[in-house]
Amino acid sequence: MKTQIANLVNGSQLQVGTNHAERAAVANKVLAENPTTMTISIRGQVIDLTRSQSLSGKSVCYVGSLPLEVYTSMFGTFGLPKKNPSASIMIDGDLRVTIRTNSRKMFFNTINNSEITIC
Repeated sequence: MKTQIANLVNGSQLQVGTNHAERAAVANKVLAENPTTMTISIRGQVIDLTRSQSLSGKSVCYVGSLPLEVYTSMFGTFGLPKKNPSASIMIDGDLRVTIRTNSRKMFFNTINNSEITIC
């Protein structure tokens, strides 16, 4: 079974997050196990993410298209444009998960890592 990110906690003003050393150790394992792509499950949907990285390889993220039914089950229609709505999911190199829409406004949500299962 692949290394999971569900136990990592994103910090906020009201909550202490997973410490940097532990997050970095888990991130190194996840990045090594998924050199080009990552398959995840979120709310019962399986999604393939493609790895993107800088030339040096220090900045890494995984990006993929998020089905609208998953987006709307989490956030409703908030942030979706009326014409041709779409959403994407991105997992950064530090394993923070964000969901974005194709709205003209810069709109994204950071979600809890417990929503994600790496397949």
